[in-house]
Amino acid sequence: MPPTQLNGRVFPPCPKSDDLIHLFNAAPLWNPVEFRKTHWGQYQWNGEEMELWPDASGAYNSAIQAYQANNVEEAIDLAETAIELLPRFAEPYIHLSVMYQKFQDWENCVDTVRRAYESIQEEVPDLHFCLGRALHSQGHFGEAIVEFQKEVSVSGKNYNLLRWMLQTFDDRLEPIFRKGNDWANRLEIRSLAGCALVCGFRALAIQSDQGLAKHLCGLWDDFEKTGEWSLETVQALTGMTLNQFKGFRHSFGGR
Repeated sequence: MPPTQLNGRVFPPCPKSDDLIHLFNAAPLWNPVEFRKTHWGQYQWNGEEMELWPDASGAYNSAIQAYQANNVEEAIDLAETAIELLPRFAEPYIHLSVMYQKFQDWENCVDTVRRAYESIQEEVPDLHFCLGRALHSQGHFGEAIVEFQKEVSVSGKNYNLLRWMLQTFDDRLEPIFRKGNDWANRLEIRSLAGCALVCGFRALAIQSDQGLAKHLCGLWDDFEKTGEWSLETVQALTGMTLNQFKGFRHSFGGR
C-alpha cells in the first residue's frame, strides 16, 4: 500500500515515531465542536440546492431524533434521504458511519465513508476514524493506521483515537513476538514499539488510566531490549523528563 497524502501531509502505513510526534504536534484542520456549530451554513447555496436544503436538513434532524429514540432503521432511512436530496451534505454521512461503527457493521461503515468521499470535496471529522476502525476489524492494520493518522490531521488527537492507534501497533507486534525467534526482528519491533509508546503516552497525558500505564511499562521493556536509548529518546517517546519517567516506571513497572 503506497503512502497516502492529505492536506500536504504524507501518511505511510508503517510510520516512524518521529512522524507521529510531528503529526500530534501539528494543528488540525478542524475543531470538531466548531465544525458542528458552523458547518451547515455552507449548504445554503443559490438555485436548486438551496431549495433542497430545508428538506435535506429536516430529514437529517429527524434521523438524529430517531436514533436518540433507538429507532435505528428509521434513523438510517432518514439519513439516506438527506444524502439523496443533497449528496454533498457531509453530516448525514458522519451520522451513518458513526452509527455503523458503534454497531460494528463494518461493511456498511466502509461503504458509507467511500460514498462520502465520492460526493463531498472537503475533509470532515469522524469519517477517517470510522473507516480506520472498520479496516482494523478486518485485519488491515496498515490501512487502518493510515486512516487514523488522517483523522488526527483533520480533528486532532483525542484519547479514544490514540488508544486505537496504540491497539493497532500492538496488534502488529503480537505475531512478531509469537514467533519466538529471539528478537531476530529487532528493528521492526523497535519501530513498532516506539510508535506504540508515542501514542500511548499521549493518550495517558489526556486521561489517567492505570491499566494503560502498566501496559506502557511493558512496552518500554520490549523497546529497551532492542537497543540503547538516551535522554532524548525518553523525552521524544514519552513526553517526560528522565526523572518523571523513572518515577512513572517505579509506580507502574516495578522498577
